Amino acid sequence: MQTFQSLLAKKLSDALASAGLPAAVGELTQATDPRFGDYQTNVALILGKQRGENPRALAEKIIAQLDVSDVSEPPAVAGAGFINFTLRQAAIEKQTLDISRDERLGGGKTQ
Repeated sequence: MQTFQSLLAKKLSDALASAGLPAAVGELTQATDPRFGDYQTNVALILGKQRGENPRALAEKIIAQLDVSDVSEPPAVAGAGFINFTLRQAAIEKQTLDISRDERLGGGKTQ
């Protein structure tokens, strides 16, 4: 079962490629403060430094190519160029239901 973090990381990688940007060694991590959503990435900050470009402008360029509507509210640019993700309630509920039904995780059929 794919985690939200790995799913968002894959979609972020696809967005970078679609935007004509190189894969960056940025991090997609759980947000340290709930005000910033559930996950955040500093990829635009790293690319901005590497390329000598404005990180906020790069974050907007990345977001324009980022399709996360199935799992996240529209991503938001914060601060110097962080991209924040807030998971959709429906996605959390679906993942929870899928986990509860997974026999490998102790779920499955009830007697």
